[in-house]
Amino acid sequence: MNVTSRIILSLIVLYLTILSVSYASIFIPGIHKDITEEAMDGFNFSAEATRKVVNANLLQDTGEMKLDRTKKPPQIVPNEKYNPAHHFDRNPPKTNAQAAADGAAYVKGKKDAIIEAIQACDFEKALNCLGAALHAIQDFYSHSNYVDLSAADQAAADKAVTDPNSPMPDSVQLTGYDKGTGKDPVGDPYGHDAKSKDSPNKNDESKKKDANDKTNHEKAKDAATKASKAFIQCIKDEVDAKKWEQFVNWKPG
Repeated sequence: MNVTSRIILSLIVLYLTILSVSYASIFIPGIHKDITEEAMDGFNFSAEATRKVVNANLLQDTGEMKLDRTKKPPQIVPNEKYNPAHHFDRNPPKTNAQAAADGAAYVKGKKDAIIEAIQACDFEKALNCLGAALHAIQDFYSHSNYVDLSAADQAAADKAVTDPNSPMPDSVQLTGYDKGTGKDPVGDPYGHDAKSKDSPNKNDESKKKDANDKTNHEKAKDAATKASKAFIQCIKDEVDAKKWEQFVNWKPG
């Protein structure tokens, strides 16, 4: 079995597992896939390039999670490779500001790596880095109170997610997550289980509706899609046009 087949199989196994057990700190795989594909639409990525980015996005979770069968029911929890910055998680004792800065620095690092790889014609590396960066960006919107912020603070947060030099509004809260247990930290006022918006029925917070009958999960997903698209546009604007065309038209050698 080649590497691509093993990756696809691992994604299928994790997805089927998540459907039947309690999951910890993620937009479920199908939602990350939908967001990423919608964000990439309009940039003329080849089908192969799109799959590469989607797989890299999903591997951000599959590579950092494991199934703990000692829990009842079994639960997806972090493994030794887990890094909170890859998901905009707040692991106490870090503050909201510190965790947000870590996440933004990670995204900025991936952005720099994408641009460098495109300029060097290493398009496969650039696609993998793009998937990883988009995963983190998308998680910010489901792992925070973004949907409850004022329009001005949302605009500032949108910028700060990808730029560690832009201040994150003080009003931003990231969901607390205990990497040891895969649950909310004891006594945390904004824990992941209670406040994240990873799926339509994750919790009461996800299901809350506004005056237009739109749920918090739907709003977080829409914001994540918009931010993902803006990130891709930013990459396009910063690289050579000819190399960009080669990048989006990538196919396996």
